[in-house]
Amino acid sequence: MAISESRSRSIEALAEDYARSRREGAGPVSMTAAVRAIRMVAPDMTHTDSDVANIVAAWVVRYGHSVDFDLPRSA
Repeated sequence: MAISESRSRSIEALAEDYARSRREGAGPVSMTAAVRAIRMVAPDMTHTDSDVANIVAAWVVRYGHSVDFDLPRSA
């Protein structure tokens, strides 16, 4: 996905695409990796990492995967 495409896409759409792309039985989906991947395609996104992780986690669960809430806590 090109970055210019991602600017017009919502965080919900990006999160759903990420969740859908995970393989079945691959283990818990890392929220650190998810946030990193989404920020790569949408670097100007204004959501916090925690917000992105929560949105992705909701989609991950909808697609039947488990979630690894491994995002570092803010200081």
